[in-house]
Amino acid sequence: MRSIRISSPAALLFFLTAVLAPASLRAQTISSTELKISSATLQDGQAGVPLSAAFEFTFDRNLPFSSRFNLGFHFEPRRLVARDSAFFGGTRTVRFRLQHQPNTDYIAYAFGVLTCEDSRRQTGCFNPPASTLYLQKRPVVYNYSTVASMGTRDVSGTVTFGNVSQPPAKASRAASLQDLVEAAYTDLWRTAPPPLLSTAATDSLARTMVFLLDGRTVFNQNATAWLPRAGAAANTNGAFTMNHVRDGVYWPVALHFADRFGQTIGRWGYHDANGDFEPDSVVVSGGNVTGLKMVLMQNERILARSLEPTARLRARRLFADAELLTVTALDAQPDGTAALWRYTYYSPAQDSLVTIDGSGFSTAAYVEDALRGIGTRLTVTTPFVNSDLVLQEAESNGGADFRSSYPTGTTPLTVQLGDLNLPFRPAAPSRFWHVRYESPPGVEPARSLEFFFDAETGQRLTGQPVAATPGEVLLPLVLGLPSPHPAQGTTRVTYTLPTGALARLNVYDVLGRHVITLVDERQAAGTHTTSWDASDLAPGTYLLRLQAGLQSAQRAVVVVR
Repeated sequence: MRSIRISSPAALLFFLTAVLAPASLRAQTISSTELKISSATLQDGQAGVPLSAAFEFTFDRNLPFSSRFNLGFHFEPRRLVARDSAFFGGTRTVRFRLQHQPNTDYIAYAFGVLTCEDSRRQTGCFNPPASTLYLQKRPVVYNYSTVASMGTRDVSGTVTFGNVSQPPAKASRAASLQDLVEAAYTDLWRTAPPPLLSTAATDSLARTMVFLLDGRTVFNQNATAWLPRAGAAANTNGAFTMNHVRDGVYWPVALHFADRFGQTIGRWGYHDANGDFEPDSVVVSGGNVTGLKMVLMQNERILARSLEPTARLRARRLFADAELLTVTALDAQPDGTAALWRYTYYSPAQDSLVTIDGSGFSTAAYVEDALRGIGTRLTVTTPFVNSDLVLQEAESNGGADFRSSYPTGTTPLTVQLGDLNLPFRPAAPSRFWHVRYESPPGVEPARSLEFFFDAETGQRLTGQPVAATPGEVLLPLVLGLPSPHPAQGTTRVTYTLPTGALARLNVYDVLGRHVITLVDERQAAGTHTTSWDASDLAPGTYLLRLQAGLQSAQRAVVVVR
């Protein structure tokens, strides 16, 4: 496989973690209680922290293995700190070991840590029908430093919601700053599954983080980097105060989490002192800075056809014969919009795939060798029926009722277009829209509702099982949970391929870094098992990703000692 990143930054991919525990609970059985950090060995304003340090965070109730904690903790600037975690299942404490850089200020924040237990006193988030959800509802922030003393200034202000949703001009400072924010958070969650929750902003300003970015790097072409130097969480009224700030020049940025679990950023904002819709820096020198005002702008959500001409143009700059193969929404909403669409093009001459990830303001391109059999798939004729019309039909024919039977925002929604290799699909035409509603992960009995629509007319189609070729069994793509789990030492991973394909099974850490390749070979349809020795890995959460043809599956795995 050749995999080449053509451009940066990537489009807006604020991905939800694979361990979405609350999605496993029925609406009528959930009661929510706030989960809080009761004590920590790290203190806000702590100076002289050793380069090698361990911090413990203790919560006000136990954290079983099924708790989602690892992606709830963040350490900034992330490129200047290396971390792993030791999780003591059944206790209340999470322990992180970190390697710092000298003479550096850091921000640690925790948000969206989650656990639950059911009325039968069984711990875990996957034991319906009667469970209680415990969720950390507001960010907790710690500013600390490896320098012997902290800064002495305060920077304070307010954040508010605004009605601005259009992306800034391409050549503006706002666009450059937005690109920097996108690149930072795309990198953090780039291997996690698409978000299952709405990215629309809500009325909770207390889910907003404010950072002061290093003024030397934001617009410096030779040293552009995401380097927060101080941070704070806004309160319910939007007020914030960053303590322990050093004298210097900074660019304030605010990020609002649209979901309760801290995994989807729905709005962002910056300091605009003169109202020209461009970010302004602040100078801290000799005293405190007050009165900063930042307006949170909503991320633009778009329809499938909106970016296809731009994506096609970009694909054909790479391969002149590139034709559209599939369209996929990475965080589809019931109105047919998405913050990001993925367009896959095929070049017969080069036998290569070009994938364009596009949002309303930027695109990223990836090239890889085509897998066997892709060249026989039919390409999509443009223009196709747009995604809003397709979802309107699906919602009015049972989709809305399906979603309403579960907690708001917890039903996974798949929206894709193309000559899709599905075990259940229309007999004709070969190019169609596929819309699939699913019950939240872990909810029993598992339910789903599928729709198919003609790509050119929008007419609803009837699906049917696809006949398998002689000697081949047609099954869904399935990636099983490793056994034993949590993984300790050698564990077995079982997966099922729907057809013969080149299978790639990789392990990534929570920062998206590749850890090991478990499988990289062509395999027949059916169920396969491979072994994974995790004994050399640091305890924590990892991500298994299986790719076979144009299909992929992911699963979070906890590694313990």
